[in-house]
Amino acid sequence: MSSRTPVWSTLACRVSGNSARLAIFVVYFWFGALKLLGASPASPLVGMLLEQVAPGVSPSHFLVGLGGAEMLIGASFLAPRLSQWSFLAIGGHLVATAGPLLLLPHVTWAGFLLPSLEGQYILKNLLIVSAVLCLAGSACAAPSARAGRRGGATRAVPPHHHHRR
Repeated sequence: MSSRTPVWSTLACRVSGNSARLAIFVVYFWFGALKLLGASPASPLVGMLLEQVAPGVSPSHFLVGLGGAEMLIGASFLAPRLSQWSFLAIGGHLVATAGPLLLLPHVTWAGFLLPSLEGQYILKNLLIVSAVLCLAGSACAAPSARAGRRGGATRAVPPHHHHRR
């Protein structure tokens, strides 16, 4: 068995982090801008959710704040130094975004395990969760990997290395 890493795997490793960051930026910034412009197809769903959880809040004002927040979250993913803030902000946003699945089942579900178009729109966020977890995992691993290359105490023995007595 060859120990060489396939070229496609090496290329995927090199671009995966930046492509995930760019994809999150594009989706969050774009969808946030649509909310600011009053052109978001998600606005009615947000309005219905607000009626359930915060009846006195103006949907139009809330959408402006939400759109701005989404744009900031998206932009923060372009700055790896803001990763901790980015992960917390997007985590909170994704939890809130899932709210309609529980609070508005008549809108998000057409039947048992049969999401409506709105439900599918929300469920696709599982892909964003996965991308964020990959980024967070690589951010956690990066410092120890760098320390290992410098010869620090975190250097691990390769799994194929066996000690002889």
